[in-house]
Amino acid sequence: MDDAKECDMCGRQVNRIVKCRIEDSILNVCTNCSEYGAVIKAPKPVFSRSVSDSVLPESIVPDAASRIRRAREKQNLSMELLAQKLKEKESILHRIEQGKFIPPINLARKIERVLRIVLVDKGGADSVENNAPTATGALTLGDLLKEKLERKN
Repeated sequence: MDDAKECDMCGRQVNRIVKCRIEDSILNVCTNCSEYGAVIKAPKPVFSRSVSDSVLPESIVPDAASRIRRAREKQNLSMELLAQKLKEKESILHRIEQGKFIPPINLARKIERVLRIVLVDKGGADSVENNAPTATGALTLGDLLKEKLERKN
């Protein structure tokens, strides 16, 4: 029994262990001992598709800072009032409007709703490159390499 595991309840060495809730405790037990509780089903593995197989990643438009500033001024909103509406810190909005910080997608969506503007690009060629600091770090180095290779082809 190379892959033998020990049952938390009876102590036997078995090949197959299942997670089971027994009297408000979660134990790794053998199939025989699993009768004394409720078996917890393991989550199904999630398989992600590569960038080329799926919809292109969303990104923030390059001129987001100026779009936000223009829309805010057009609606006569102070930065403080906009921050209150978004439930965000005023300093974050200030950095976004200065172009020093690219907002994460969820914050960009909130800004879009409040100011009624478009900030999120759904994978177009004019999207922002990931050389500015972001809060999410959604793209990996591998994603960027794939994207660059696709542009060459």
